[in-house]
Amino acid sequence: MNRTYIALLFTIFFSVTALCAQSYRLTLDVVGMKEKKGNLLISVYDSAEDYLKKPVKTLTTPADALTKRVVLELESGTYAVVIYQDLNSNGKVDRNFFRLPTEPCGFSRDARPKMGPPRYKPASFTLSEDTEMSIKLR
Repeated sequence: MNRTYIALLFTIFFSVTALCAQSYRLTLDVVGMKEKKGNLLISVYDSAEDYLKKPVKTLTTPADALTKRVVLELESGTYAVVIYQDLNSNGKVDRNFFRLPTEPCGFSRDARPKMGPPRYKPASFTLSEDTEMSIKLR
């Protein structure tokens, strides 16, 4: 009886662990680039508290085409994606006098900046299966 009980517990534990660690493919089609120049800086955030501060995943890739496809592997969860085209390849977002970006940027769910970047909630989405998403740089 004890062996059966222990075997059942192990089976449940490993089944739950496998479900919790499920990862999915997020395919991003980056569109709206006006020139093939610099790098794309891609940041993925998983909470409102860390949004625009502490990404869970970052990727830098050359902006060598006017449309770029990028594939990320992420665990299931809620995320927001921010992409900047770093035209001068200085590794940071250049801003004007009013602190607004002077380089093209885009947000998941086509969230649009108003007087600053959009908040986490309008840009966030739930990843629970392989997903394709288009992000337009403006």
